[in-house]
Amino acid sequence: MPGTRGDAAVGGAHAVHVRPRSIRVGAVLMLVAGPQMAAAATAIPTFARLADPLCVQAPSERARTARFDSVLSFRGAGGARLSDGTLLMVWTGVDCFGWFRLQGDVSVDTTWRHLVVPRGARFVAHEETPRGQRDYTIDSNGSATLTIDGRATVIDSVTAPWVDAVVREFVRRSGVGAARRANEILRKQGLQALIDEVARVAHPETRLQYLVAGFSAVKDSGRVGFLRNASELLDDPFARTALLRAVPRAWRADATVLQCVYEEAARVEPDDLVEQLLREMPPPSPIPSALRPSLGRLIATIQSVDRRAALRALYLGDRS
Repeated sequence: MPGTRGDAAVGGAHAVHVRPRSIRVGAVLMLVAGPQMAAAATAIPTFARLADPLCVQAPSERARTARFDSVLSFRGAGGARLSDGTLLMVWTGVDCFGWFRLQGDVSVDTTWRHLVVPRGARFVAHEETPRGQRDYTIDSNGSATLTIDGRATVIDSVTAPWVDAVVREFVRRSGVGAARRANEILRKQGLQALIDEVARVAHPETRLQYLVAGFSAVKDSGRVGFLRNASELLDDPFARTALLRAVPRAWRADATVLQCVYEEAARVEPDDLVEQLLREMPPPSPIPSALRPSLGRLIATIQSVDRRAALRALYLGDRS
């Protein structure tokens, strides 16, 4: 996964090291012995895929289909609660796929660098590409293992970047601590870093939490630009509507912001969401002439003829 300013907020996930040191995985303190671990593991293969980035999700029209078992298959992204109670999160790329399988309440520590796997829980990350497969497992007893094509491999400076990417991807896909993490990115790196990070988050609900946190960092002159960029990052109508409804009250007196809200809301279906937004963010009265075109276009998207007529009469004074 490409390194960016957004990545720095998560940091590395050096859960296991070759040199002896203590690490915390969940509530368990674990001592990793370098020489013994190296001796127990198969020698690291000398091929390029050790340093390959984690599989990147592709748009659904370009993504491959991944079959998890005889029943479940996924394309793009998806998930399921399996019969044994574990949670499965899957994503697919053009020629690769990956999944996380979670048992129990797996989370991440306050540094965003280490997965926290409490007693009774388990975390498994799996990836397959044309050049092979990689698996990373953390058990509740504190043991962390990495295998490549089924062979145990030490986690060192060559393999650790992939493990780092696994932790970052888990944070993004699970949405764990989304609002807290968004505020941390804003504080340390700024608004553009937050936007960069949102583009790497798969699920609209999690993107929404990041973007709503971003309102607090927007300068007055950047309100409309931020709203347009944020709306573009939310292709789910419910998430887009929630973003527009979350516009700070201090912004709503700005006619250019209301115009932007109405223009972005015109991309939303179903009608109920549009009407809900209009009830919560009505135009001022009398309505400024600059707002009439965008409001008229928004009302024109309503499918019901009767509702369109009622809304035109209510907001535009058009009783024809």
